[in-house]
Parts: sequence; C-alpha cells; structure tokens
Amino acid sequence: KILTTTDGGLTWRTLNPPDNPVFYSGTAIDPQTIFLLGHYGTVYKSSDGGISWKLTFAGSTQILYNLFFVNDSTGYLAVGETGHGSTSGKIHKTLNKGEDWSTSLPSYASSLKHLHSIYFVNEQLGYVVGKEGSIGKTTNSGNSWAKLNSPTNQSLNKVLFLDSLTGYSVGAN
Repeated sequence: KILTTTDGGLTWRTLNPPDNPVFYSGTAIDPQTIFLLGHYGTVYKSSDGGISWKLTFAGSTQILYNLFFVNDSTGYLAVGETGHGSTSGKIHKTLNKGEDWSTSLPSYASSLKHLHSIYFVNEQLGYVVGKEGSIGKTTNSGNSWAKLNSPTNQSLNKVLFLDSLTGYSVGAN
C-alpha cells in the first residue's frame, strides 16, 4: 500500500500502487516526483503525485534498500545482491530523475557487502553502509569509492550526516 497525507497526518488516503506486491522504501524529490523501491529490484517513478507509475529500473536478483537524491536530477541507489550466497553490493546512479541508471562500482567491490543505506552531504561527498560493517565514502560524486575502517562486523542499516564531519550509522548489535 501507498498512503499519503496533506494535513500533517490527520487523515490518510491510498494512492494507486504499481503492480508490485512489496515495497521496501521510497522517496520524493518534489510533490509530483515520487519513487518506490520494490520487490525483485524494481524502481517505480510517478511524475504526477502518485496517480500513475512507470517502471524505471529492474534487476531480478537485487534488493534496493535506499535511494538518495542530491538534487532534482541526480540520485543514487544502495543495492544488496541476493543470488545463491552472493553478498556483494552495488551502487547505481541516475543523472536524469531516474529515467536511466548506470552502475558505479566502488574500487573495493570484492569486499563491498549488501548495501543498506546511502547518504550524500553534498553533490560530491557521500557515504554508503551495509552488511558486515561495510562503510564506503566518495568525494567525487560516486565516480570512485574508498573503503573506510569500521569498528564492527555487524550489519549497518542506515547512514546519515549532519555536515561533512558529523555522521551516524545504526545497525545490529
């Protein structure tokens, strides 16, 4: 289900969802442009406030955990792979409001684990976290990524930053 409110949560109405049984996450870049991350690695986009939906990304073995837009055109997907024991992750990038996606593989891709969250402080500086304490950082808009030291080997599920120096990540104990 997709619910929306326009009165601060006093009342809610249901939007017509695209044909997908499960949605994991979503984001909006303005009142009309909404994205949903669905089962089987799908991204749906609405350009009319949720009235109609278009499939803009599909990948049958991927779980898309998080989508973050740094401006009204450029966005990044944090992806966890789920095929036959695979634990690798990927980052996908769009430069045109989710119409097309490219793959941005960190230079340490072999050690990158299921990615759960991605966050950009500005258009250049971004962080990603995932399984087994994986933490990555980019300083050039996702063109390259560096693996950062992590004090944990437990899954990290969310990352956010208040500014270029102060950030938080939460996950398993």
